[in-house]
Amino acid sequence: MKCGFRSCFRHSVPWHERMTCEEYDQMLNDPDGFTSTIEREDKAAALAQKQQQEADERLARELEQQDRKAEEDRQRAAHEEELRKARATQEAEAERKRKEKEERERAKWREEIKRRKQQEELSLLTVKNTTKPCPGCKWPIEKNEGCAHMTCKYHEHLFMQLAQPARKLGDGPLADRIK
Repeated sequence: MKCGFRSCFRHSVPWHERMTCEEYDQMLNDPDGFTSTIEREDKAAALAQKQQQEADERLARELEQQDRKAEEDRQRAAHEEELRKARATQEAEAERKRKEKEERERAKWREEIKRRKQQEELSLLTVKNTTKPCPGCKWPIEKNEGCAHMTCKYHEHLFMQLAQPARKLGDGPLADRIK
């Protein structure tokens, strides 16, 4: 019959759980300093588990730190890209304004040239209508009063101006002599 009770025949005690007979003998010799193989293995396993847990926590912190750094780098890159785009937009706007200003200045310059040309044409027309050219050097000379005898101050040529310069050809008593 089997009762299922276990006992150690060598030591005449109930079975010493988790110890071999040799370990049981060692425990009897030194009960305070004794540790069984299983206890040593349990301590080693617990220490290994603790070390593994610490290593896992360290690795998790490192991975978290890498993820955080990667996110910071991504955000920094996105921010720098936004700044670059903003600078490019500002530079493009400044260039556009500069070109518009240059175009306005060119248009103003062209208008000034046109105005000067018109003034020059009007001046030449006035000179043509109010002067008579010196027969020697063709320099325009305006008679404003006095007799009809004229002397060109540039080369001392003497000539007569018979008609009033402001009058049109054909107006006045001496017009037929000028022709």
